[in-house]
Amino acid sequence: MGSEIGIRDRHWGSELHILQIIPKIKLSKDLAELLEFEIHNKLKSENKFVRAAAYEAYSEIVELIPELENEFRTVCFDALKRESASVKVKIKRVLNRI
Repeated sequence: MGSEIGIRDRHWGSELHILQIIPKIKLSKDLAELLEFEIHNKLKSENKFVRAAAYEAYSEIVELIPELENEFRTVCFDALKRESASVKVKIKRVLNRI
């Protein structure tokens, strides 16, 4: 499924665009389950813009799959120790929302 919507695309601009769309659409739980692995991997992207968007997109996944919340919170708190300021802002917003 991931490659069909471009989430595996090597061009970071395409990845960013897809990740930015996810919070704006209504995901079903089935689609969230299909996208979870791919979006989780984007949290480790080399591109800070992709990482920032991935945190917000993954928070949408967590809303539909609540059992992921504790692990995601841990990932977020760990990331706050090492991320750039722009990514930290996004993570803090996500943490306030979940």
